[in-house]
Amino acid sequence: MAPSLFSCVYAAQPDYAAYDSWFVIDVDVLGLEGKPQRINITLLQRIDNRGRTDKAYRDRSHLLAQAARRKLKAR
Repeated sequence: MAPSLFSCVYAAQPDYAAYDSWFVIDVDVLGLEGKPQRINITLLQRIDNRGRTDKAYRDRSHLLAQAARRKLKAR
């Protein structure tokens, strides 16, 4: 898949040189009226890093699948 215009514009800026992955999240803003909600980007980065570096997992998807299996088995 070709890089999006969004990622090309930001990837070219020195402040973002260390980032090799970009996420574009489509958010229905009608559901955000009222109290602000947060997402934990650090958690996503930690999952990506573990999936990439831990030899017990082939990739991020494998890590998430194994974690889900362990959680479901524990019930």
